Amino acid sequence: MRKVLSLFSLILFLSEGSLALSQDSNSASPQLDQSYVKSLQLIKLFLHQYPQSKELKMVLARVHFRAGKFQQALLAFQEALKQFPHFQDLHLGKAASLNQLLKYNEAIEAYKKIRGYKDPRSYLAASIGLAEVFHATGAYTEEIAVLRELLQKKKTDLSLRYKLAQALELSSRNPSSAASKEKYLQEAMSHYDFVLSKKSDHVDALYSRGRLLIRRGARNKGRKDLELFRQFKKSLRILSEETLTQEIQQYDVTSYRELAEALNSLGDTKAALNQIEEGLKVGVDQATLFVLKGNLLLTQKMPGKAIASFLSALAKSSNHQKALWGLGHAYFRMNDKAKAQTTFIQLLKLNPNHSDRVEQLARMAVEGQLFEKNAGEFTFAALKLRKSPQNYLLRAQWFAKAGKIQDALSTLELGLRDFPQNQDLQAYLKSVRGSN
Repeated sequence: MRKVLSLFSLILFLSEGSLALSQDSNSASPQLDQSYVKSLQLIKLFLHQYPQSKELKMVLARVHFRAGKFQQALLAFQEALKQFPHFQDLHLGKAASLNQLLKYNEAIEAYKKIRGYKDPRSYLAASIGLAEVFHATGAYTEEIAVLRELLQKKKTDLSLRYKLAQALELSSRNPSSAASKEKYLQEAMSHYDFVLSKKSDHVDALYSRGRLLIRRGARNKGRKDLELFRQFKKSLRILSEETLTQEIQQYDVTSYRELAEALNSLGDTKAALNQIEEGLKVGVDQATLFVLKGNLLLTQKMPGKAIASFLSALAKSSNHQKALWGLGHAYFRMNDKAKAQTTFIQLLKLNPNHSDRVEQLARMAVEGQLFEKNAGEFTFAALKLRKSPQNYLLRAQWFAKAGKIQDALSTLELGLRDFPQNQDLQAYLKSVRGSN
């Protein structure tokens, strides 16, 4: 009897808090490694006694996942699914593992399959997971569609509203028109307002709304939100003794970064750069600060210094995607196209499904700035990742530039079938027909 009680105590203990399969799991520590080894030993002992227990197999996979061992977690979920193919939590765990391993297309298919079962709890979890994958790959239009659907049933869910606001704001950077950009920003602001009306100390919403207010010209209101954000952040530092020092250091670096971003949005780039230099002295997460410094230097038309900053970031974190993206642009602005292309290729190998980046490179290729010989591949990839008016237009422009007029016309007609009111597609179709 005692062994049975120990078994279910273990299941409850290890499952507690793990249903969400936290994305912060790969921040391993010696304490986490020790706990991971002990947990595995204990689970394997019980599995020897109860080999048919789907709960234990689930816990085994989750323990791998929570320790950041995502490949082992995936294998464990897949193995368990052979025995229990209808256990939805195993399918969710498999999809989450695929997401963490950056196997985005497989993760999307896995989450869609779960949504097809229509089990309410699994449908909700799979929808949230699907939205996260779309966010990670820059497919903000698809993310927005999923979140809007969820909000129809969970209108007061603050987490969903915040995520939708974020997606709308990011999508507004590549709008089909100025009107749609303003529409996205207005909707994003309404969601931030709703979240803060229900939870005035929602620090992420305060920060995001503050920056959006500044971006839209309401600087005083934006400053007020950012000041409240910093006050709440300080009050939230209630931490366990063993993580206190590390968390305070991390908080300090985050504060420097956030303050630098706020100062830059106010037009005081010099003060922003000073804050970054102060943050670099703290010594935690320097890669993020070097990337921010590089981006600010680019805005100040100092690509040479920006290159040095991005390289410093990559010295701290060799696969830092934002550092590679910034470095590629810095090389391009220095007219070193060979290095720019090499850097962008390195980035695409790490994440070929980031639709915003692929779209921007496709645009540069069509305009003859970079990858001119690969414009066809880039425009095809951009349209495959996201069917948008801009990507239909880019693909048609490449066809027309290559002398493939019929293909250009077919692409524009397909685009207008999906977006019949888009004026840019209509105008270009008229132009191509007129020149033919």
